[in-house]
Amino acid sequence: MTSLRAVLRACSAAALVLAAACADSTSARVQPAPDAPAPQRLVCTARVASRTVSCAAPGAEGVRADRILGQGAGMKLTSSNIGVVADSFAFDMTVTNQLEYPAGTTDGVSPDPSGIRVFFVDGIHTTSGTGSVTVANADGTGTFTASGQPYFAYVGVLAPAATTAPKRWKLRFDPGVATFSFGLYVSTPVPPGAGSVWMTVLAPAASAVVGDDVDVRVRVDSASASVLSVRANVDDRSVLLTPVSAGVVGGTLSLAGLPAGPVQLRVHAVTVRADTGTVLRALTKDAPPVVTVLYPTGGVV
Repeated sequence: MTSLRAVLRACSAAALVLAAACADSTSARVQPAPDAPAPQRLVCTARVASRTVSCAAPGAEGVRADRILGQGAGMKLTSSNIGVVADSFAFDMTVTNQLEYPAGTTDGVSPDPSGIRVFFVDGIHTTSGTGSVTVANADGTGTFTASGQPYFAYVGVLAPAATTAPKRWKLRFDPGVATFSFGLYVSTPVPPGAGSVWMTVLAPAASAVVGDDVDVRVRVDSASASVLSVRANVDDRSVLLTPVSAGVVGGTLSLAGLPAGPVQLRVHAVTVRADTGTVLRALTKDAPPVVTVLYPTGGVV
C-alpha cells in the first residue's frame, strides 16, 4: 500500500485511445468536495496482428485508497504511435489531468517524487493464442491494490487540463500470443484540500431578474492558498471568471436559449491546495421587455 496520501483516479473508458453551500449567501466559506463516485477500472484488449486496443470500464471493487474518483472524472490516458517490432508491442502514453486542482503534488506547488503512477491491476492476460505477455520497461513495481504491480511514473506537477509528456510503454509477448488484455488504474498524490476560501458575490444581486447575458462579479475575500480558478455556471452554461480589479474576478455568463423562470447561479472556487467550495444564488431568468408603439403611426404626429 503506498505511503502517500495517494488518490486512485479511475480512467475513463473513452479516454484511453490505444488504437489511434450556502444557499443565496453573498459571502460563504468554501465547502468540501462531495464524496467521490465508485471507481472504474479500465480494461483493455490488444490485438497483435491489427496493432489495436479496445477498452471498456467495468465496475471495480476492493480498491484501497483515501479518495476515489469514478469514470471520466479524474485522469485521462491517451496513447499514440503504436508499433509491433519483433516481440514488443509498444505505444506512447500521456496522462491528462481532468481534476480541477493540480495532481502529482501534495502542496500544489512542488512535485512529489513518486509522481503520477499508472499501474497494472493484475498483470497481463493472454486471451487467445499461446504464451504470455509481460511489461518490459516499467518504471518500477509497487503495492497499490495488491503487491508487485508494475507501473509507469510521470513525475511533475500537472495543472488542471494539462497533459504530460509522452512516455513509451513496451509490452513483451511470446510468438504464439494473438490477443491479450490488461487492467489499469492511476494513483496520484494530490493536495489535502483542507483549507478555506471566503468570497462575496458582488453581481448579480440576490433574487435579481436577469436576461440572456449575466454579468458576474465576485470578490475573493480570503483564502488559505493561492486561488487557482473561480467559475460561474447555471445549468450547463459556464464561464471562467478572470481578474477585473484587485481581488475581483468577473465575466459574462450566457443564458441564451434557457427557458424563463427560476435559475440557480453557482460560483465555485478552487485553490492550488485543492480547497474548493460553492456559493449559490437564486435568480430569475426572464426575457427583456419589448415596447411596441401603437400610436401615433409612423410619420404621423
